Amino acid sequence: MRRWLGVMLLGLGGCLYSFDNPVETAASGTLSGQVVLVDPAPDQTVTTGRVKVLWSGGLAVPLDATGRFAFLGLPDGVYTVTFDVPPLASNDLPLSGIRPDVRIFVANGQPSAVDLKALSLEAAATLSGTVTRLDGTAVVAAFRPDGGAYEGYEASVAADGTYALRVPAGAHDLVASTATSSATQTVDVAPGERRTLALALAPASGGAQVTGQIVFGGPGLGATSAAPSAFTSGIAFSATSNGAAGASGMVTVAQSGASSNAQVAAGQSGGQVVDLTLTLPTQAAAGLANGPGGQTEGPYGPLTLPQLPLIAGRDTDLGQITWLPLATLALNGVGDGG
Repeated sequence: MRRWLGVMLLGLGGCLYSFDNPVETAASGTLSGQVVLVDPAPDQTVTTGRVKVLWSGGLAVPLDATGRFAFLGLPDGVYTVTFDVPPLASNDLPLSGIRPDVRIFVANGQPSAVDLKALSLEAAATLSGTVTRLDGTAVVAAFRPDGGAYEGYEASVAADGTYALRVPAGAHDLVASTATSSATQTVDVAPGERRTLALALAPASGGAQVTGQIVFGGPGLGATSAAPSAFTSGIAFSATSNGAAGASGMVTVAQSGASSNAQVAAGQSGGQVVDLTLTLPTQAAAGLANGPGGQTEGPYGPLTLPQLPLIAGRDTDLGQITWLPLATLALNGVGDGG
């Protein structure tokens, strides 16, 4: 059974919000909550923890002394949020959690505010073992079960085939891949569990690619608003692996209603971990003078998608890829706003 973080979703209004006054309501596009540690080690506190919005250009905020956090100015869409408290030097007990399918709706023409309330954070589980029939450089990674999206956890496989990967408690597809072969095993692990798994590779047909749905932030933009063609036509990508330049080219974007379904780095070799950088055409990067809501959009910087495992014969699906204006990133402590 999947052990999701226990949460309650609450759509709020559009007034300013502070944690000191819970009677107030949050500004539109705010995603907030409070992390509660379950059975932490002595002296392990929330103040070393961080909360991250996956595939959002680096959105990550620290927890305050009470475990609270907030992201500001997000467009409507469906987000995956991860939570981590690192181990102390004396205990090797990291706490981690993942919450997919966090949905920000449109309410009264604006993105809703979402309060995740109390989130229970438990000890991470450790998956380790051996990848057999190894035929080259390999990687292991955790995906959502039943062929779901990549969860953001990966590790290299040593030359002797051994690996170790820490994941949140719950169900995962553990996937191993070389350039031409792969293996998948579904596991369900308890908090703090150490599970040994052997993964036997088998030939896989087809190359590796990264996919996802690009959602742009900014006034009038979001998952339910079709992005202007100036945003979706001419997006370029470049890949690096271990600091070395790799594939580059154009992102294939298929517009389906308001959805910008992107295919990046198609036909690449599996068994490697890459950092992808996406770049908008010049006009869109500078900002549009008359965006969908009549406002000026942008400017936007390049979007980096780090540490993506390429799996032979399988898409590394990221789910939502959130491309925010520089000003929104700066509002959340990322960069300087351009």
